[in-house]
Parts: sequence; structure tokens; C-alpha cells
Amino acid sequence: MPSKKNSDLPKELQKRVVEKPMSISLFDVADGSYYAAILAASLTRASDHMEKLAMLMEHYGIDESGEAKYLLLSLALAKEYIPGFQTAKPKGRGKKWGFDNRLLLIGRICNKVKELNVQEIIRVTKSGNKKDDMNSEMYSISRACELLSKAKVYDIDQESVKRRYAEAWEYFVKSDNIYLRILRKTCQENKKDYQIVLKTIAMGSAEEEDSRD
Repeated sequence: MPSKKNSDLPKELQKRVVEKPMSISLFDVADGSYYAAILAASLTRASDHMEKLAMLMEHYGIDESGEAKYLLLSLALAKEYIPGFQTAKPKGRGKKWGFDNRLLLIGRICNKVKELNVQEIIRVTKSGNKKDDMNSEMYSISRACELLSKAKVYDIDQESVKRRYAEAWEYFVKSDNIYLRILRKTCQENKKDYQIVLKTIAMGSAEEEDSRD
């Protein structure tokens, strides 16, 4: 029975090869037929192995015509079976997000909220029902967090995305970061809403970052 780890391999790679014992006599050794049989068996086995190596490369998505195909195959096998080649998430709580990650999170959620609001306006306009109220901004933020979580933009669930979004805003409102102090002062001098300006900066940064992917 193949292990669960190997269950997605081609059937030809899941079966062990059973070697049949060779019956020999002194006469076979004397006339050289024994050695010829060994050579023939070795060539057959080598040919079989080459075919299976080709299947293995296809399984791991490795170009069989590439010069580094055997190196890539070795690394693929090592990553799957050798602990020293595998990566694991650190235990305990993850590191706190920095300035850039928080800014991108706010930007991505605000961009998604903007997209959802446009879709909602179109929906309400098409319905022609004046009593059909649009969803609240809080609903849009929740929906945006849900969509980002489902799209695996962040490897955390919807509630964790919402929590980090709230933490990010708290950071930008309360942080003593010199850049943010200058931005607050500039907004105050020019009678601009600090959070609106920050949101605009965040949305632009997120659009630029995501366009690179």
C-alpha cells in the first residue's frame, strides 16, 4: 500500500520492483551466459529507472530537457523527505508587523472597500428601488477582510485580518514615528484630515505593490 504522502504519485512509481532470483549452474558460469544474463538484467533495470525518473520529473514539474534537471529533482526530493531541507513556521506568536506591512494592509482593505462600494452602487442603481439601502462601510470592511483571507493574500483567517486592520489604524493614529509626526503636522498646517491623507497614501502604495505581482 502506498503511503498517504506518495498517494499522488503515478501508479508506476508506487509499486516496488520485485527482483526474481536467478538460478545458475557451473555450466552457465563457464560459458559466460550467466554474466550475459546479469548484464541484460542490469540494462533492463537501468532503462526502467530512466523511464521512472522521467515520470518523477513530470510529477515535480521539472523540465526534462533542462541541463539542471537532476539537481532540481534532487532538491525536490530532499525538500519532501529530508527535514534539513524543509521550512517550518516559527513557534509561538509571530513577529509584530512593521510600518510597511501595516500600511499595505490598510491600503488593500480600503481599495477592496472602494471596489465593493462601486459594485454596491451599481447594484442599487440597477434595482431601481429607492428603499434598497446600500450596505454599511462596516459591512464592506468585513467583506473586504473576508475576500483578502479567501484569496490567501494573508495566511490568516478573516477575523485575524480584521484585528490586524484595527491594530494598524491604532498604530498610525498613536505612533510616534517621525514620518507620521511630520505627516500629522503637515495635515494640520494645511487643514487636511490626517486619516484621509494616510488612507490615500496607503491605497496608492497597495496598488503599486500589487501591480508588481
